[in-house]
Amino acid sequence: YNNNHRLNAKLGYDINEKQSIDIKPSFSYQENDANNLIQAITTLSNDDILSKSDNDFSAINTAYNLSNSILFKQKFDKKGRTFSASLNTGWNNRWIDDYLLAENYFSEDLDSIIQQNQWTDALSKTFNIGGEINYTESFNDYNKVKFVFESTFSNSTSDRFVYQYNEATNDYSIQDISLSNEFENKNIAQKAGATYKYEKESFELSLGGNYQFTQLNS
Repeated sequence: YNNNHRLNAKLGYDINEKQSIDIKPSFSYQENDANNLIQAITTLSNDDILSKSDNDFSAINTAYNLSNSILFKQKFDKKGRTFSASLNTGWNNRWIDDYLLAENYFSEDLDSIIQQNQWTDALSKTFNIGGEINYTESFNDYNKVKFVFESTFSNSTSDRFVYQYNEATNDYSIQDISLSNEFENKNIAQKAGATYKYEKESFELSLGGNYQFTQLNS
């Protein structure tokens, strides 16, 4: 089955005639339950069985996303002059809980058997926050300039642990190091730019440049 829920909202508030704030929160939740049963046989040209496989896989995936956007806008008496600042945040968590029971036979005599009975417990988390500032200035009806500055930070972790079934204790307590891993990534990015625009009747000219700095740690 697949279960999805989503909630979006928008809140607007006018501080005064020239200042306003818009807030847009969003939340989503997802839960998915999947089951797969696969049976396969490989034969030679004379119909002799070369391999045989039985796989029973089940998984439960759960995830939620929470984000929010805040936008502040400032108007001025001078025509063409504007200012805005925004702040965006986001959280994302995902859990994976799956089981694999498999039996694989090899050779014509089916005398080579590989059995798997494992449980996977995985969790990934992501957090990000970023802000943006925009300022425009108009010198006259034809000449305008715009300045932009952005800054973002994100942190993500991914943990995956695989356990083999322990017949002595009747539980999944034998960790498979070769299939288990842990990761963490941090990313910082900043960008600044400016754009000049000339527009008159059917003629338009734009000149701009950006500088960006990115740092990734993992």
